[in-house]
Amino acid sequence: MLIVKIFNVKYNIIKNDPKKEFEAQELLNNIANVANSMKAFGGIAKGLKDPELFGRKEAMENYRQHEYEKAIKVYSELIKADASYNNAEYADSFLQLAAGHNLAGVKEYSKGRFEQAAKEFENAMCWLDTMKKSTGNYDEQRCSGLKAIYEENKNRTFEKKEKKLLLSVLCMSIRTSNPLERTSLRVFMNPLFLSFLLSQPITSSTHGCDLTISRYIESTNHVICQ
Repeated sequence: MLIVKIFNVKYNIIKNDPKKEFEAQELLNNIANVANSMKAFGGIAKGLKDPELFGRKEAMENYRQHEYEKAIKVYSELIKADASYNNAEYADSFLQLAAGHNLAGVKEYSKGRFEQAAKEFENAMCWLDTMKKSTGNYDEQRCSGLKAIYEENKNRTFEKKEKKLLLSVLCMSIRTSNPLERTSLRVFMNPLFLSFLLSQPITSSTHGCDLTISRYIESTNHVICQ
């Protein structure tokens, strides 16, 4: 602030001199500019030392860079000090994480990795449940709609997984049975399943069995939601 004091001394000397009226006014403007700049820099320095202000900046940056788990962690700490930080970005971070797991589940499903897909859909629903426990600042209707989609995806994935296992067992049984035994299997199983299986060429190789399963799954494919 030394520069401001020097300007003030000079201003006090010339302010009453009519010949230096313009110079005095210009000097007064310089004093105001310097004082405002010093105040601004002081505020910045204070903000960098303020954990709450720095935390808010960190949370916003994490959210904008799609680092949603980091954003949730920082916002959670801020909310402990000030409930006003329980904002839309905090709630949306949970939704974005849930959507990411659902998309991962869809990709695993498309590759036939049903167990991994089911885990991803389960994780998606867990993030929605965690959001409900952590914040009241969310769209209930949207959340319910998303949960229904993720749950349906999970159920269909389990259905595919069980169907694939069942078909593996059936293929093994049919492969090792004689024609009469193959016919008797129809009594115990859904005819639609076996009519398809028995219409396919059965070989003694695992590869042939897998192809039969794949053709059946393709023929009964469900569409799951992203």
